[in-house]
Amino acid sequence: MMKLISAVVISSAIIMFGGCATIIEGATDDVRITSDPTDARVTIEDSSGRQVYSGRTPSSVTLDKGDGYFSGASYTVTIDAEGYSAETVRIGTSVSGWYVGGNLLIGGLIGWLVIDPITGAMWRLTPRNVSANLSGESAIHETELHIVLLEDVPLQDRYRLRRLE
Repeated sequence: MMKLISAVVISSAIIMFGGCATIIEGATDDVRITSDPTDARVTIEDSSGRQVYSGRTPSSVTLDKGDGYFSGASYTVTIDAEGYSAETVRIGTSVSGWYVGGNLLIGGLIGWLVIDPITGAMWRLTPRNVSANLSGESAIHETELHIVLLEDVPLQDRYRLRRLE
């Protein structure tokens, strides 16, 4: 009889604590977004290109960690301000330590194979702090001549440079 009660208690605990990462960390992460200068525009798109957030810096945004069964979410954060070059940062996922260790100790197979993969709690968003140091835009016009050091020209603008002979 005692063995039966023990088996019921253990089975109940496994079902109750079925997904350790789901219980401890949940299915979302908060991502903090800052910029210099402050009050820059922020847009966040998911992997399908759908805009999931629009606001201004500084911001704290709650994002889903999962994008389907055993699939981590990914996001593209674009930060821009008038007179400054936009900066884009990709947010991806890595496997949560609670998913691996917690399910090894408590959650078991139901946590590993069902609950945490379905809820997305098996993932951790990285980075969770996005900081953009926006640089001034290059104001290059056809009728003006600007002389600058090559190191001062952003990589994405170097194709527009013309060599003077």
